[in-house]
Amino acid sequence: MKGMLELQLTCGALHDSQIPLFVATCEQVGLRPLLIDHHHPQPHPHPDSHGHRPGGPPPQRQPSATAWLRADLEEARAEAMALAQWLAHAGVAVLDVKVDAPVQDLERFGPSGLHGEHGHHGYGGYQGRYFEWRGKLRQPNDMAALQALCKVHGAQLSRDNLRDTCFVTLRSREPRAGFDARVEALAQQLAHGGWPLLKQHSEVCLHDSRELPNIDWLAPYLLPPADPADPAAPAER
Repeated sequence: MKGMLELQLTCGALHDSQIPLFVATCEQVGLRPLLIDHHHPQPHPHPDSHGHRPGGPPPQRQPSATAWLRADLEEARAEAMALAQWLAHAGVAVLDVKVDAPVQDLERFGPSGLHGEHGHHGYGGYQGRYFEWRGKLRQPNDMAALQALCKVHGAQLSRDNLRDTCFVTLRSREPRAGFDARVEALAQQLAHGGWPLLKQHSEVCLHDSRELPNIDWLAPYLLPPADPADPAAPAER
């Protein structure tokens, strides 16, 4: 059955010089580019003049791209492969693909429960299915305090380096009621802590290629195709 689905393509690391081409390539095919910095506390309290903390690694930026389309799951997978191929030809490796549906459309794509209600291997007996909530907020001055709150709730804090925004992401394999309760508690704490949400939405993951290790359907797009005649082509790893 068709519905509105979100594609999320996680890509390999890029040099700074490659980022403008990545952004332009995404926009050519209607993808929304992101450059995500997953916020992790550093072991030393005082950063240097470049914002790096002594002894700690520099922030690792993860390029990714998203798009919405009306499709069923198989059509969404086919579109994901086509987009992955487009990015690969532009020199961008696609490492992971997720297909998500709005949580209110859960019944459209399957039963109303997740792990714990439908067997040991996850939603409906399939791996890669879980609830996910994502809240968008402006980048605060005190990232450490926000990170501490996220840790208490089992959420992940990340920052989009292409825009001055942050994301708080909460995943859950528990039944819907438990997931909703955790989301409400986290959203309330964010508001009370002075981090108002600009936007929020809950989804159910229908497909996550990282959770399907025996299905190598994304393998052709893990690395860009190398041109033997091109001395700048990436070497095989």
